[in-house]
Amino acid sequence: RFYGRQNRPLPGRTVMGGLRITGAGVVRQKMTMVGVRAHQLIDQWLEIAGQVIEKEARLNAPIDTGDLEKAIVHDKTSPKTMSVYVDPDKLDLESRDGYDYSIKMHEDTDYKLGPLSQRKADLMPDRMVGAKYLERAIKDNEKELRAEAAKILKELARL
Repeated sequence: RFYGRQNRPLPGRTVMGGLRITGAGVVRQKMTMVGVRAHQLIDQWLEIAGQVIEKEARLNAPIDTGDLEKAIVHDKTSPKTMSVYVDPDKLDLESRDGYDYSIKMHEDTDYKLGPLSQRKADLMPDRMVGAKYLERAIKDNEKELRAEAAKILKELARL
């Protein structure tokens, strides 16, 4: 409503160019709540994405001693970034003279699966065990992760 010029605003009201706006505090509070909820939902989606990709990468990874599977982890590396990676501190590098074989296992598409990896592949015929285990975990689950993101966007739109 327009009330003409006022020089001092009343408590809980804002005056702009002669226009008194009532309820600005409520609007501001609601916008703050929406912002907080948006951050919560984004964090939730990042955690879901990290868990899904970690699980799938472990299923895709070749196996010898099992430490490569255990070394695949997810971690929120910044407020907007979830990383899924091989943690070299969890690899048994001592038995391999310090050689980080996880890179070779990921990048070398020509290596032959060992007996345990072959058995793992035989037990999961619909899944490729071996090279590009991290990349495939992302690519193979992209549709599902996009659907989760769409749910979050719909919830944000309702706020």
